[in-house]
Amino acid sequence: MFKKILLPTLFAASLLCSIESTSATDLLQYNKINTVSGLVNDKAVTDNLKSILGQDYEKYISNFDVFGEPHSIPGGGLFVEGWLKDLYLENASALVINPDGKIYAAWVVPDSDVINYKSSDKDAPINNDIQHWAERFKNMQFATVNERKKVRTEKEYFDTQSFSIKLTTTCTSKGDCNDATYYGERKKDGAALTLQGKVTRTDCNTAPCPIISYEFKNSSTTYMLSKIDNTLTVIKNGKILMNQKGTWGK
Repeated sequence: MFKKILLPTLFAASLLCSIESTSATDLLQYNKINTVSGLVNDKAVTDNLKSILGQDYEKYISNFDVFGEPHSIPGGGLFVEGWLKDLYLENASALVINPDGKIYAAWVVPDSDVINYKSSDKDAPINNDIQHWAERFKNMQFATVNERKKVRTEKEYFDTQSFSIKLTTTCTSKGDCNDATYYGERKKDGAALTLQGKVTRTDCNTAPCPIISYEFKNSSTTYMLSKIDNTLTVIKNGKILMNQKGTWGK
């Protein structure tokens, strides 16, 4: 009788250890600078991030252009960080993922004084490794839940012969509505690019005033969208690489 009970118990324990070991090994394979990029392309991870981050996913994931050295953390988890080239302190994201699947994500964007943070472990305090990562951003604080709820966004679209572009403007409770996100897809091959930037507005007696242009920087390249002449202009090192007419839509 004892053997009949013991054997299934041992089998179940062995199976559980096997599952945990497999999960740990899956994370371990990304714990190298030459393999870490595979983590943010892992479907299970990206699906989880999209569920947690919602409309913030594109802003967050686009910062993983250059990767830092990953490292394991207590409990078998993995810490990963990335940033846009030459924008280490302006466009950066961090990720902590545990073997049990819990995810902790943080990111910063230019011209913002907050560190954005979301997690699948909603009742837990801000992850310690994320807090340590955030220490490099001087004079910046984590956005509180209440602050994030007060943020509202506005979207519009710009379409040219070569590109389909979605533009999202973020308005905070302070009344500032000048932070913008560019998400563009090249029609020829579907290549996508996400950038953070600012808008220029007309002078008016209402708030916010109408937008007249958008400007986004990607290292030495500047993307400008004008509502005055309805154009997308790409400039690199002072030289115009492209100028295309387009149409605006909501």
